[in-house]
Amino acid sequence: MVAPIVDSPIDAFDQVMAVNIKGVWLGLKYVIPAMLDNGGGSIVMTPSMAGLKGTPNISPYITSKHAVVGMMRSLESGFAPGQEEAAKAQLSQMMPMGRYGEPEEVANLMAFLCSDDASFCSGGVSSADGGGSAM
Repeated sequence: MVAPIVDSPIDAFDQVMAVNIKGVWLGLKYVIPAMLDNGGGSIVMTPSMAGLKGTPNISPYITSKHAVVGMMRSLESGFAPGQEEAAKAQLSQMMPMGRYGEPEEVANLMAFLCSDDASFCSGGVSSADGGGSAM
């Protein structure tokens, strides 16, 4: 459905999310064990340019494709369940600032973006990530 968010029906949003996000997630959930049992393989995800840019009046579709990009990035190796401290140490070493971020640092950014001081900030992506996204 092509419409502004305020005019979009909730059920249309839910349907797009079910197909474009949950469908991909379910595929991964069941194919990854089979791939591991067979010695590996490749996963290719195609979120389209909609996963990289925004387009007016198709918010559910754009949102779902951005979610697929996030899902794809979450599949990267390097983090093992049950080894949270090792993962945190590994992340800290990769950060330009050399440390793991604190919740207060994220909260400070959120407070700024919600304040009158950020009244001219619009449409950008802001990160409290110690420079990690700049790499």
